[in-house]
Amino acid sequence: MEMNSIWQELHNQNAEEIEKYCLNVLNGLTSYNNLQAELQNKGYEVIGGHRKFKRHVEMARKEYEQALHNYEQREIGFVWRNVADELSFEENKILEKDEKLSNEERNREKEEIAKSIERMMLKMSEENQKAFDKQNKQLDEQQIKLNIERERRDKEHHERVKDLQTKIASLETKDDQNKLSDQITAIQEKNMQQRKEANRKLEKTYRLVLF
Repeated sequence: MEMNSIWQELHNQNAEEIEKYCLNVLNGLTSYNNLQAELQNKGYEVIGGHRKFKRHVEMARKEYEQALHNYEQREIGFVWRNVADELSFEENKILEKDEKLSNEERNREKEEIAKSIERMMLKMSEENQKAFDKQNKQLDEQQIKLNIERERRDKEHHERVKDLQTKIASLETKDDQNKLSDQITAIQEKNMQQRKEANRKLEKTYRLVLF
């Protein structure tokens, strides 16, 4: 019984020493210190922070087991399980924050896409309006030119008809008067034909703009 008591006491002391040694090794690991620093600085409270946290925990675990590979798993596993339990509380907070931020980011992206579409539609509308205004202006200018040309032709036609009528009045023979009258009629018909052609060109221009 005394030997058993001494053995149990030594066993407990040995377990305590192993635990202290494992904690010292763990606290000396670069990966574990980086993990603790990120937790303290809230470095995982970002979008994708949970995935980053899990990766760093796995790196710390592997480095811990590699540093204590000469010890049995049951001896070094106790310390890591205690650490993992503490980290699980932090993990839940990180996961909740990550999901919240991810949802907010998705909502922001949706809003930005909607705004981009709205800006694009507004720009297209403005460009179409500018093009339409430009075409209308060009049509107005063409109409003005056509009107000026028509007035010039009408004036020229009127002067020619007046001149011919004066000549007709001065002629003595009926044949000469009829011949000049036929010329006047031909000029009037030509003028009417020119008017129709100008109208067709204008209508064609409007159809090109509208369609």
